[in-house]
Amino acid sequence: MAFGTNEKFLSKKNCVVFIIGLFSFIKIRILGTLGISEILIIGLYIGLINPFSFLENKNVVYLYGMTFLWLLGVFISDQLNGTPIIDSLKGLFNVIFLLLLIPFVYWALYDKPSRMLFFWLGAGISSLMGFYFQKVPSLNLYEAEVWSVYAYYPLCIAISGLLYYNQKRFLSYLFIESFAIWSLWHMSRNVFLCMTIGVCLLIFMTNLKYLEFYDRIRFLKDKCLILILILCFSIFSISYGYEYLASHKILGERAYQKYIMQHNSELGLLSARGDFFQSLELVSKKPIIGYGSYAKANSNMLTYYSLDEKEFSKDEILPGHSYLMGGWVYTGILGLIFWLYILRLIFKFLYVGLVYDLKLMGINILLICMMLWNIFFSPFSDRLNFLFFIMSLIIQTQYSKEYAK
Repeated sequence: MAFGTNEKFLSKKNCVVFIIGLFSFIKIRILGTLGISEILIIGLYIGLINPFSFLENKNVVYLYGMTFLWLLGVFISDQLNGTPIIDSLKGLFNVIFLLLLIPFVYWALYDKPSRMLFFWLGAGISSLMGFYFQKVPSLNLYEAEVWSVYAYYPLCIAISGLLYYNQKRFLSYLFIESFAIWSLWHMSRNVFLCMTIGVCLLIFMTNLKYLEFYDRIRFLKDKCLILILILCFSIFSISYGYEYLASHKILGERAYQKYIMQHNSELGLLSARGDFFQSLELVSKKPIIGYGSYAKANSNMLTYYSLDEKEFSKDEILPGHSYLMGGWVYTGILGLIFWLYILRLIFKFLYVGLVYDLKLMGINILLICMMLWNIFFSPFSDRLNFLFFIMSLIIQTQYSKEYAK
């Protein structure tokens, strides 16, 4: 590592991570979507970062191996399904870049997991730059309003996390909950749900700061059932609150019309995530090999769960609006195994690693709420953001286990 190991090196390393975050949402199209930061990272391997340093950490090696297993799933599924060469290359490209980025993200965080705050602050600014300077021309006013929430989402999480890290916990709660309420008036119910649940969990775990390390772990184990009950109550209360506001037109006419359509549909409010059920229907027919990268639909392939109940058109890309289900639909059982492994890492962190650095608990909880939603209900994107999230959990869990010995 060219910088050395002194304070000057650490300061420069923080700057490097911030700059990488700053360009993470600025995209170009080369066989799929490629971030400027990803190009910069490849350049950093020349003379600055040893791309094989992650081999010293068995947990990261295992992550690398599971990612390679997912890549193998892409290749096998594409071959067996006769996927067109361009679609196959895009599918392979997506996972290959995950493999290429792992060494950098490990280098960025292995000595100081809290450095992720620099990345997320940069990524938050980058998200706004990407939204305002790389706008999709086809977005209508309604779509632009919804996407503006997602554009501010990373920055608000970063600011809230920084406030929490600097012991401004009440301000952290107030800031992120204000954003959550604002998002509800901009047609983003899921952001409101995730961030409000995050605030509820953080308030519940306030007492951890008064406990010694071993007592913190014991507290989480002993209060596990209470925590689950609080989660269930929070979800019920938040859902009821949304229904009341939407049904009484307090959120506006568009929210009211959307609520009425969902309320009268077969799946109720779950109809907003009908693509998840489409994916379940698809994998029930081909659970082992999947359908191949960017697979297209044939007529009568599945039932179309949606608000308007239109038929699923031929040659439309099969639904993969979920990290988990998208991996399974497109790459078969090996894609599913990878995302189940990621879920295992998240829940292992909640059980062991969450108590490692209580100052990081604010951003950790908010990111986990966001990421769990994405894993179940969002299409996979932003490889670098995902890796910074999961790598920080791996390293914090490892440090926590070592400290407990």
